[in-house]
Amino acid sequence: MENRAADTPRQIRSLSGQLLILDIDLAALLGLAPEHLNALVDERRPGIEREFAIPIGCEEMRDLVPGVDDARLLDGQKTRRAYTEHGVIIVCALHDDERAIQLLINLVREFVAMRESIASSRQARPTLELH
Repeated sequence: MENRAADTPRQIRSLSGQLLILDIDLAALLGLAPEHLNALVDERRPGIEREFAIPIGCEEMRDLVPGVDDARLLDGQKTRRAYTEHGVIIVCALHDDERAIQLLINLVREFVAMRESIASSRQARPTLELH
């Protein structure tokens, strides 16, 4: 598996203020098919979807990946999943492969850096004072 952690910032996306990575992107980083990744999570951590692996339909996919063909993104499925930072941590715990674990740790670092960057930019905005 090729370590492509440098590609992760563009793969981490924001939907309604929540930072997420699509199952198709996470699976590609791990060298897996998205169906295999999701099946692994379902098998070992049933119920993760509600909190850390959010079901994503066509409308949300258009928001996350503007201009991309729905058929290609959904790839025959009604929904995809978008994993939160904590979902990535859970996926990391499911892997025995040292390279996969390191890649996922780097991905979590990118989530943290992006969250801090967003917080800094919000604090840096000048406030409008009304008199």
